Amino acid sequence: MSPSQPEDQQETSLPDSRWRPRKFPSLPPLPPTTRILLLTLGWVLIAVGLVGLVLPGLQGVMTLAAGAAALSLVSQTFLSSLRYLLRPWPAAWISVLRVRRRVHRWLGSR
Repeated sequence: MSPSQPEDQQETSLPDSRWRPRKFPSLPPLPPTTRILLLTLGWVLIAVGLVGLVLPGLQGVMTLAAGAAALSLVSQTFLSSLRYLLRPWPAAWISVLRVRRRVHRWLGSR
C-alpha cells in the first residue's frame, strides 16, 4: 500500500484485484427439480473424477470437466471459477458459453 492512499482505501483494497467473481448474462432460472439433479450429477462427476485421477482406467480430467460444466449451469461461483481456469484459452471459454446456453435452453424447455 502506498502512503499516498487514504486509510479507508488501504483497508478495502484487494490483494489481487485482477480476479473477482464476475456477473455473467443471466439465463432464466431452471426448475428446482432440474437444479437439484444437476447439482447431484455435478458433485458425483467431480467425486468420480477425483478417484479417476488416481485409478487407472477412469478418465479423471474429463470427468472433472464434465462435473464442473454441470455445476456451472446452476452455480455462479462455479461459472466464475471456470472462467478463471480458462483465461489462457479465450476460444475455449467462448465454446463453454455457447454450449452452456444451448444446454440451459434445452433443460429449461423440458
